[in-house]
Amino acid sequence: MHFPSLLLLTAGCIAYAHPTEHHHDREHDQGNSEAIQQRLDISLNAMGGRNALKSIDSVTYTANTIYRSNTLGQSYNLFTTDQSVASGGSQNMAFSFSANGLKSCLDRAYKYDYYWSWGRPQLEPSMGFSFVTQDGAEGFTCFNQGQNSFFVPDPTIPPGYSDPFLSDYLIHHAHQFAFLWLLNEFANNIDKLRLGYETDLVAGSRHVALFHSELELSILINSTTNLPSIIRSYENHAVFGRLTEAALEDSIIDSAIINPSLHSDFFDPHPPLPKPEQGQFQLQNTSRPARNSEYPRFEVHEFFESGLWAGPFGDIVNVSDVQTTFPIPCCPQIQTIFVEYPVYVQLLIEIEDGLLITDAPRPYSNGSHEHEREKGGVADYIAAGATLVIPDFAKAFYNLFPNSPDPKIITYSNPHPFHKDDEVVQFTSHLGVENPQAKDWTFAIAGTAQPSRDQDLALDNADVINPGTDAVQ
Repeated sequence: MHFPSLLLLTAGCIAYAHPTEHHHDREHDQGNSEAIQQRLDISLNAMGGRNALKSIDSVTYTANTIYRSNTLGQSYNLFTTDQSVASGGSQNMAFSFSANGLKSCLDRAYKYDYYWSWGRPQLEPSMGFSFVTQDGAEGFTCFNQGQNSFFVPDPTIPPGYSDPFLSDYLIHHAHQFAFLWLLNEFANNIDKLRLGYETDLVAGSRHVALFHSELELSILINSTTNLPSIIRSYENHAVFGRLTEAALEDSIIDSAIINPSLHSDFFDPHPPLPKPEQGQFQLQNTSRPARNSEYPRFEVHEFFESGLWAGPFGDIVNVSDVQTTFPIPCCPQIQTIFVEYPVYVQLLIEIEDGLLITDAPRPYSNGSHEHEREKGGVADYIAAGATLVIPDFAKAFYNLFPNSPDPKIITYSNPHPFHKDDEVVQFTSHLGVENPQAKDWTFAIAGTAQPSRDQDLALDNADVINPGTDAVQ
């Protein structure tokens, strides 16, 4: 459907990751396997040679000192990564690899940053979980202990097998961190490699890069030592385009053990027994990894690492059950809309020359300001003919959207809010100065064109709670 409309976003910030310029040398890109083999052999020899690599079939990493993480999706400012998820924690990883593929086990424990007290006032319980993965045709991800979910009542209860999209991301994550396995995969699949260069535009350094087209991972090689220095994954972010990370993790490996002695069932899945009385019915493996354009890997990554991933939206609610309410009964032109239950609610105003709607959620996450939940669907609205209505300083941010070049934009600023009316309704959007949520957070008020003194108004206010009526006197 194509319709004229005004799309109001009640905020719009996210964050800025280190940009990289990724380009392949096309002279080598056309299958020059000899040059690729030579470059890879130089690096393998710098590490001790191919035979030494072949003698390794498992490895464990221990990071007990530092584990921290940030997220692009919850930052306060528009162009900085300023919001922490894990303020401190630890992480252990184990990998086993053979001709049959890669198995992994990840144990992580961390404390949420104080920002997240809006959902967990005491920041308890601390997060702690363990999951195993296996790649290949029989691939899966299974949470054997705990889960990384901010909203569940008890995150210590393991969900068992994950959904296919989370399984795809976590197996890809294992591929990236299983460095020695990855080198073997590169060495055994020269026909899948491309030789190129990457420039870090922040540091100004240029690296030789070997890219594996099937794994979608690059090994960047230090030009001085010839040692692999960076393992890079690429994500096509809805806002920033081609990025290397949507959530930033920082850990220090205290120790690594080559070919450790592990129990034979160390990497086995142990899903919990079903408890129908608690709503748990799953026991069989339903997590065969899969990818879907509706759930791109960057969003699964960003939501999971923030503890906000709850699985495909259609698994949680009936997506065909769109609800509407009329906050001002005498004015049907003012509506609220939500899917099945009113957790994330949009305000829809029918006006003489189009529609006004607050927020731009993705199909599986509704919301209302600048964060990923609230603006993930901006490109979809723009494609339908919408015009963005945003604070003036946010224009450069929304012009970043790679799939929506030169969007139609209306801007406003304090003390001049955005206002639109006709003979029936009126609508005003205000910029929330010095608010605690996001720099470009806004709130909107809608009502009839000529309201009486005792008539209600509709207020659209996302993620910032009014503590009581006395606060608005």
